[in-house]
Amino acid sequence: MDNPPPPQVVTYAAAGLATVVLILLSRRLFRRKLKLPPGPKPWPIIGNFNLMGKNYTLESEKGKVYTPHEFKKILDELFVLNGVLEIGDWIPWLSYFDLQGNVKRMKAVAKKIDRFMEHELQEHDARRAGVKNYVAKDMMDILLQLSEDPTLDVEFGRTGVKALTLVCFIDPFI
Repeated sequence: MDNPPPPQVVTYAAAGLATVVLILLSRRLFRRKLKLPPGPKPWPIIGNFNLMGKNYTLESEKGKVYTPHEFKKILDELFVLNGVLEIGDWIPWLSYFDLQGNVKRMKAVAKKIDRFMEHELQEHDARRAGVKNYVAKDMMDILLQLSEDPTLDVEFGRTGVKALTLVCFIDPFI
């Protein structure tokens, strides 16, 4: 007489076969490429910022000129450092030594971004300086007008303008 296989063998065989089928199906589905029209290659986070031609000269760095490509590198380093695993966060007594050097890099990136934002604020202030009844042209102009408004319940000054601008610039990509 022929003995039927035990129920566990049938169950394991069915589960194995289903796993193989799912793996093959998923490999086939994820291999498919989308057919998109040609266009400029966008950078993550800042889109096609590289197509802008404006250079940023920061007086605080003795004539250092930032091109959009260099600014993109600064933002890339900012996002890398936001996701890095710092040993000092897990073992607090090691944080003083900065074993990986990430805290030093974070401070350097923060200074560069602060200098850039301060440069932008000075540029907007210079544009608004001699004009009576100035009409705001962008978000930073509106925020600067609000920061100078004495009737507001909350004061947020230049630091608040920089913070809100960075949040609006970076938050959609997080």
